[in-house]
Amino acid sequence: MKGRGASTGGREFFCVLSLLSTGFLLLLAMVPGSPGYLRPTVVVAVGLGVVTVAAVLAVPASRRREMALVSSAMMTTAVTIALVGAERDALALSLLFWFPWAGSYAGLVWRRFGAVMGQAALVAAVGLGAFSAHGRLAAFPFVGVGCALSVLACAYVTYGSLQRGRGPCFSDSVTDLTNRAGLLQAGDPVLSEIMLAGRQALLMIVNIDHFREINTALGYEAGDEVLRMFARRLRSVRPAPSCVGRLGGDEFALVMPGASQVADGVPAPERTDSAPADVGRAVLDQLDGRLRISGVDVEVEATAGLAVAPWCGDRIATLLPCADAALSDARRGGERVGVWRAEMVGVQPWELALHAQLRSAITRGELVLHYQPMQEAATGRIVDVEALLRWRHPDRGLLPPGSFLPMAERSSLIVDLTWWELDEALRQCARWRTEGLRMPVSANLSARMLVVDELPRVVAERLAAHDLPADMLTLEITESALISQPARAAAMLSELRITGVKLSMDDFGTGYNSMEILKALPFDEVKIDRGFVSDARRSLPDAAIVRSVIDLGHRLGMRVVGEGVEDEHSERMLTELGCDLLQGEALSPPLPARKLPPLLASKPRVTSRSRAPAPTSTPTRAAGLPQKTPPGALQGQESAIVGEHSGEQAAAQVGETGIEQPAFAEATTQAKAHWTRSGLSAAVPADEEARLAALRGHHVLDTPPEPEFDALATLAAQIADCTYAHVVFVDAGREWFKSCHGLRITELGARVGVASHTVASGTYLEVPDATRDLRFARVVRSDPNLPVRFFAGVPLRTPEGHVLGALCVSDRLPRRLAPGQRHALHQLATQTMRLLDARRERQTTEEITTALHTLDQLWYPDDLPTAATLTADIIRSLAGADAVAVMLAEMPGSTVFHAAGSSVAPGTEPLLRVGIRATPDDEAALRALSHLKDAIFIPDPERTPLIPTEMVRKLNIRSALVIPLPGEGGLLGLITVRWTHPLTCVEPSLLQAITLFATSARYTLHRLQAACRRRGEWPPA
Repeated sequence: MKGRGASTGGREFFCVLSLLSTGFLLLLAMVPGSPGYLRPTVVVAVGLGVVTVAAVLAVPASRRREMALVSSAMMTTAVTIALVGAERDALALSLLFWFPWAGSYAGLVWRRFGAVMGQAALVAAVGLGAFSAHGRLAAFPFVGVGCALSVLACAYVTYGSLQRGRGPCFSDSVTDLTNRAGLLQAGDPVLSEIMLAGRQALLMIVNIDHFREINTALGYEAGDEVLRMFARRLRSVRPAPSCVGRLGGDEFALVMPGASQVADGVPAPERTDSAPADVGRAVLDQLDGRLRISGVDVEVEATAGLAVAPWCGDRIATLLPCADAALSDARRGGERVGVWRAEMVGVQPWELALHAQLRSAITRGELVLHYQPMQEAATGRIVDVEALLRWRHPDRGLLPPGSFLPMAERSSLIVDLTWWELDEALRQCARWRTEGLRMPVSANLSARMLVVDELPRVVAERLAAHDLPADMLTLEITESALISQPARAAAMLSELRITGVKLSMDDFGTGYNSMEILKALPFDEVKIDRGFVSDARRSLPDAAIVRSVIDLGHRLGMRVVGEGVEDEHSERMLTELGCDLLQGEALSPPLPARKLPPLLASKPRVTSRSRAPAPTSTPTRAAGLPQKTPPGALQGQESAIVGEHSGEQAAAQVGETGIEQPAFAEATTQAKAHWTRSGLSAAVPADEEARLAALRGHHVLDTPPEPEFDALATLAAQIADCTYAHVVFVDAGREWFKSCHGLRITELGARVGVASHTVASGTYLEVPDATRDLRFARVVRSDPNLPVRFFAGVPLRTPEGHVLGALCVSDRLPRRLAPGQRHALHQLATQTMRLLDARRERQTTEEITTALHTLDQLWYPDDLPTAATLTADIIRSLAGADAVAVMLAEMPGSTVFHAAGSSVAPGTEPLLRVGIRATPDDEAALRALSHLKDAIFIPDPERTPLIPTEMVRKLNIRSALVIPLPGEGGLLGLITVRWTHPLTCVEPSLLQAITLFATSARYTLHRLQAACRRRGEWPPA
């Protein structure tokens, strides 16, 4: 569509024509002998001409259309009045000469050809009517026709000349659409027409997505062809746009009518409909699609931004920035269409002025740093501060970073600001250190700094210049800074990590790639965005999200910081959810450096976590019940555990392949002797036998390597950032290593390692430096080849509370684990136990399936002992019992049972017969057995009538399980399971497996027993 706009003529053009016609009429009226000398109509015409000149001078230069309409109407009226009153033909013929000039104004007023010729025809008709007032048209027909044609010709010539002149200035050479200048000229009248009709006017900027890639792949000529084809689509969209133009590059603009400005008496801005966005999406649906360019199919998509008139303005120049801001907002939010809102504020003039002054502000010393403390949630101590930039402007006062940093980040000035902030923060940190105050500092890192190659070198140099260790500095990077160039950012962060500084992900959760970034990049800390913290106070789902983020950070071994703590409720919530550090106005606003030391020296704040009583290093535990550590208690336990055990017991740790074995063996012997002297092996805990039974019940000792456990050890090493990791099970007199990472060990011949200490205490154990711990110092110092100084062990605990072993990590250098790493190791230990349980269930299923298949193959009477013994073996294996007997009744319902088969541990007496009535105790036991319907576990046989007291003492029965085998005629038999050590319970899953197997085996036993009866071989002699 060609450009459309107001007249391009100047004020002088209209003034000259009006003055010429007025001067001509004045000559006719004043010159003696002229045809109109002192004629009243001519004098009136002269007056109208003067009024026309005055009106042209009074109308603003920007209202050229109105100027042309006034000039055309007034001059036509003036000449017409003079012509009607002309009594002489000479005067009439003279006046007729001016009508073509009045008709030429039509070419200046209208931009549609039909409108131009319509107004010209009206002027010609008025002139011919006035000319024929005295019958002159009949006398001079050719003069009248010539005048009419001249009027039309002048209008056409004026219109054509303006169009030809406008073409090069206001048309785009590539797409033949109106260019930006033409749109500014043509758009305002179109907006006025739409708004005068009572409708909104929509200015829509359309941007082709990934157009640069098309230019790069196919060349600029192909890119121009895409623009031309896209322009053709723009012309054909529905609803039809009133104006279409190309702003430049791959941006186009459309002016379209929108909804009514008032609907049901409610102004459009106050209504909540989405009509502009719907119109934008409808247009984009027509524009998106496939184009074939140079034999290649190209998929074209676009994004749009809309501004609505009159709410955003009533001129194209005002609407364009608003639509452009809406387009940028849509791109940032991943939307197809953006509609301008009041909060979409673009760059303001005062921001440009501030940016110009910012560079000199650095040299004039106007920039300052304020520091916001970070409080440890567990203790209330301030353990870190974040440096926040401020500008002490000479005119505007103290400015926050949001008023000048966004502009700086879009230019190279951000590099100078970062160097200044980094140097100033480290200088202050060093000053505090000389005052005896160790306070690490965090500084924000802009996205632009991740492409500055010298960043790691400068950071290292600044740390060295201020004589500060690298761990005193934490660099905070927002997630958005990592999106644009992820590979470059990852490389830069890795180089920074090598220097030893800590890395923190700021505003976690505000983007779409938070999880991938956490997994891929080496962060030490994650900061929960303040928006999540604020919403969590009023929303359970948001609180669940915060809890998940904290748990995720801890699982990945990171410190978690909760930002935006604005009140006591937020502080208490984050503390209870397990957040490590808290930061916000409720704790302390950002303060100048001079005001911070008094706050740091003050007494720590009392938090909900610090109010809790400190747990002991070795908590008491009820027999058979697991000891559960409350969330967050580990952070308070670890120092107590390590401190209490320091200097108590010496132990040894094994070496890896390549360590001199004699030295290791000697160290192990010394440690074992010290273990015995210290009483740990002599004073066996009361439930040690039950613990060992639970361990053997898992059938994990002396088994070949399994990839699942190896993967757990590797993951433990990665979580703790340690060189070595092991899954260790502690047997009666040894430590057996199920899996290893880094340090290959099979077994220790004594309970001397960190796993045994963990089992003995039943709690998490951490040894920061083995050379300073008497339990391990002798071994480490006696063998210089032993490559470990740091140990940590997490107990592997069953649901019943038995500690089977430990998940251990170790490293070459002294260190301490972060709270998040400890928490993650505890979670991994829980997963290890779940893997053990799943492994046992799988083995149980396989064992039972194989045994049932074997039983199904037994059909002859002679197979009864084999079937009964196999059943007893399987049940004893599953239960970890000392003896199992399969007792079958002499006949269904009988109270005398004979052993058809048994399975006993070495040194255990078998049970051969039940049912000989000798004492009233036996009678009571048989009556109870005859009424037994379901399996029953007997933790204390001396207190049950099911087992005679004499039998309990004779067979040393400490715990028992009786499984009845019911039949149609009564009890067919029973299976007795005995333990020579006390048990508090049998796991429900294990009991269910034993019962199901016994029920299935009953049918085979009954079938074989019936065959024996038919042959007279039952009961046995």
